[in-house]
Amino acid sequence: MKKTHMTTLALAVSALSPLAFANSESPTDQPGGPDATPTSGETPAPAPAPAPAPASAAAAAEDDEEALFKAAEEAAAKITQDQAFEFLSVAVGYQLGRDMATGLPGSKAEDLNEQTLLQGVADGLSNRPDPEIANLDVTSYLYAVQKLMAKRAGEELPVPTDLSPEEQKSYNEVVAAADKISEADALKFFNYFMGYQLGQGIGADFAGVAAGDIRFSGISQGVQSAYSGKVPELFNSPEKLAPYAIALDKILCDRLMAQGEVNLKKGLDFLAENGKKEGVVTTPSGLQYKVLTVSTGEKYDEKKHGANAECSVTYEGRLIDGTVFDATEVPVSFPINGVVPGFSEALKMMPVGSEWEIYIPAELGYGVQGPSIIGSNSVLIFKVKLHSLKTGRGTAGNPIELTPELEAQLRQQGLIGSEVGTGTQPAE
Repeated sequence: MKKTHMTTLALAVSALSPLAFANSESPTDQPGGPDATPTSGETPAPAPAPAPAPASAAAAAEDDEEALFKAAEEAAAKITQDQAFEFLSVAVGYQLGRDMATGLPGSKAEDLNEQTLLQGVADGLSNRPDPEIANLDVTSYLYAVQKLMAKRAGEELPVPTDLSPEEQKSYNEVVAAADKISEADALKFFNYFMGYQLGQGIGADFAGVAAGDIRFSGISQGVQSAYSGKVPELFNSPEKLAPYAIALDKILCDRLMAQGEVNLKKGLDFLAENGKKEGVVTTPSGLQYKVLTVSTGEKYDEKKHGANAECSVTYEGRLIDGTVFDATEVPVSFPINGVVPGFSEALKMMPVGSEWEIYIPAELGYGVQGPSIIGSNSVLIFKVKLHSLKTGRGTAGNPIELTPELEAQLRQQGLIGSEVGTGTQPAE
């Protein structure tokens, strides 16, 4: 299933900054002298410079901010894990409801099905869509969903009039296939599709969240609030919201630290043994690679291709336990310096036409900030074929203009860091 862009879960994300809820500044009086009319023969005196705000006022503002943060931390300590994940579920549910109400006017909160939606969330978090659903004609099913919602709203879907003969044929095929899809099947697909998007969005924004953490009760509450036009009560008060955000952040950080320690040891053990195998080469940085297909094609040359060189590759990414977290069916292009250091290092050594298996240590990959699908401090294994190298275009800071969808996909797969084009370890 093609990954679609997930709207940022702004309600929850913005709250994760511990001081986001605190007042930034306290207003202070700005003293100024009254206008004085000089008497005859007097030289007007220069206007006095504004006096600085009393140190006591600035200190008081800092004290207030610190007190608010301390109170939020104390409240966060009393929040259970179940309560924290219910909070997250309400937040994502509210965002989902807003997207549904805006994008599909005929939809309603009652359209959500717990089992199918949560299956989609779980599959989205693991980036492994259900084969039965992934093999469906997605375009026709999406059209069937849109048609159903438009019918409910008393509307009709617009019919395009400026299509080429080939496009018109494809459009007619989609419409014909959609007409054969029952309302029940369309709603089932809709639930899975929305759940899958939710799962991918949660995995990208909240590393450490597992499928079982997401509560349908919270999602349903958030969705119903969105349809009623009311913001969930908790989100109306920064003082109430902040403790939940702090508690959730701590739970996920603790998880990542524990997971990271385990993954780091497993990764080091794996690389130590892997480096002894025939054909495996270890570079000074710690990157390991094995040549699978030899080629005499050209190699990356910074003087020729530039720092912003673009490469075209096919690859399969997996973890040391064999879990495949992504694979491309056709070549994809991205900047050679816009991926994590280990991947970039390998691409710069590979001749065009060659295929390598590369083993990227955690510190050359995503490090402790690995997304949920990959995990903290995970070794990344890629089977990579380099198809072409092109002279770079764009700027040093943004070697190639990535679409939001491709950027999100590459980030989730562990191939790009926090800033596209830097080639540095991500710090998300």
